[in-house]
Amino acid sequence: MKLYFSNEEYKKKALNTLKAEKSNHTVGDAFLLITKDLPKEDLSNLISLMERELNLPSEVCYNLTQNNKTNSITKSKIVELAYKCIESGKPLGERTINDGKINTSSWISHVLYEGKLAKQLATKLGVDPTTAQIQGILHDYGRKVTHSFEHVTKGYEKLVDEGWEEEAISCLTHSFLNGGRCASNEQAEEGFYVDENGNPCWKPGIEKDDITLFLENYQYSTYDTVLNIADLMATSDGIVSPYDRIQDIATRRKLDPTNRGYFLAEFTNTLVDVMEKTEGKSPENIKQTVKATPDISINEINEKFKSASDLFYSHYKESIEKQSDKTIKER
Repeated sequence: MKLYFSNEEYKKKALNTLKAEKSNHTVGDAFLLITKDLPKEDLSNLISLMERELNLPSEVCYNLTQNNKTNSITKSKIVELAYKCIESGKPLGERTINDGKINTSSWISHVLYEGKLAKQLATKLGVDPTTAQIQGILHDYGRKVTHSFEHVTKGYEKLVDEGWEEEAISCLTHSFLNGGRCASNEQAEEGFYVDENGNPCWKPGIEKDDITLFLENYQYSTYDTVLNIADLMATSDGIVSPYDRIQDIATRRKLDPTNRGYFLAEFTNTLVDVMEKTEGKSPENIKQTVKATPDISINEINEKFKSASDLFYSHYKESIEKQSDKTIKER
């Protein structure tokens, strides 16, 4: 679907704002921005945990999640308890819709896991981990108002209204790789195609939507790469391999073959590039950049993607285990 901003002012800001290289906010600030105005039922499990851990009445605990003037120590504790809640296997709240099939707070579990993974990836890539975690937590801010693909632009606008203009860019970039107007779970836009060299192109005379113009104007940073990867590993239940995450999406949505081939090729290249920077190696069967050219099938691209995904996920798990061992020794 075509994505447009609500007015020219938002469009102008998006085309001229650079992403925060170091946020002036805290992780607690970001999380309370997420919980602000959410109904108590969406936070019921978190509030119950806060009652026990903070020894406060339920209503006081809920009010703490609704007031961004809550002191920084309490904010940090609320974030700590939110992670404790989801890592124990519970969503933040019990409210469901669609005959109980969809938990209304599951997207918050997703952004918390994404924020945590973004922090870990940022540390390996030498950028500020706290800033990356904040951007990960806020990337789906638009889901507070819609679960359609418009959450991309709506989230940006809502964060701008809240005064988080630099962090709001994360809403616009997280679904697209390397500035290309191509998302893994959306139909290809009219006029978009991949040329014989595997490069994204537009047919002449096609009107480009606002998000396309933004992406063509914006220079991706390491934070955007971190967010792209984290978004395709973080679920509402935890962290999985990029391949498993894409496979899961494919079971719920019909993927466009034009977008799928190009996106998987670009994502494979992104994973390999990050591994070469952080681990000094890449999958043996990927010796050069993968391109979605006519002579390579989606199955072949998918095989290369799986190889890159398996190795990337293996390095991720090794890194977590080493960090856990280090933490235990420090204790």
